Amino acid sequence: MLIGAHVSCSGGLEKGIDRACAIGAEAIQIFASAPQSWRPGAHTDESVAQFRERAAAAGIDDIFIHAIYLINLGTESPEQLGEIGRLA
Repeated sequence: MLIGAHVSCSGGLEKGIDRACAIGAEAIQIFASAPQSWRPGAHTDESVAQFRERAAAAGIDDIFIHAIYLINLGTESPEQLGEIGRLA
């Protein structure tokens, strides 16, 4: 069993790995974008590469992306379904 936590990536994706290491997490969950916005995150190639390098060095292979808060799978409104609503 892995022990993990939801960690902040404020300041760059790679900061999430640093924060996970600081608490001894073996797995993490992050937001890839602001949780209260439909706007996707704008991560640079450098930040993504640093995230991957730090995760590999730390042995953190289990990384989960938390869905934004605006998605509501119980709604009839396509807008609240996000991309799923556009596919329906």
